[in-house]
Amino acid sequence: MVYIFIDIDGVFNSHSSDWNKPGFTIDLDKVNEFNQLITDQCFVVLSSSWRSYPDQLQFIKNTGLVFHDQTPSNRLKQSRYSEIFNYINEHNIGDNFIIIDDDGSVRNVNEKNLVYTQFNIVNGGLNKQKMEELKNKLDSLLSAESIH
Repeated sequence: MVYIFIDIDGVFNSHSSDWNKPGFTIDLDKVNEFNQLITDQCFVVLSSSWRSYPDQLQFIKNTGLVFHDQTPSNRLKQSRYSEIFNYINEHNIGDNFIIIDDDGSVRNVNEKNLVYTQFNIVNGGLNKQKMEELKNKLDSLLSAESIH
């Protein structure tokens, strides 16, 4: 099993998203492409701050974005990095994870476990290049897991 921790802002939307639509902004093309990569060997965990807001959480669910769990609410005002690694440690995940995020606190994560996206660039977020990076890292982790 590979755990995938996902953020929303800066991953499924970016500076070049259509911000003129009413409500919250998510690029459905990115959601659909992400969902196509998810297999029954993946366990997706929502680590975005959106998990703390019922309206935003419902919006995410309505987009069809696949996720199975969420990191606990950030009552201690921890960094995203700390939230994710607390979850990893509590669930004995080991190295079988990928973090997809634009939060600076995750940048020190091992390269094989991180797809670092950017919000403030044209065609940012989980763009084609980052999607290919995700696919390669996911394939690598799933292959290594099947060897054991």
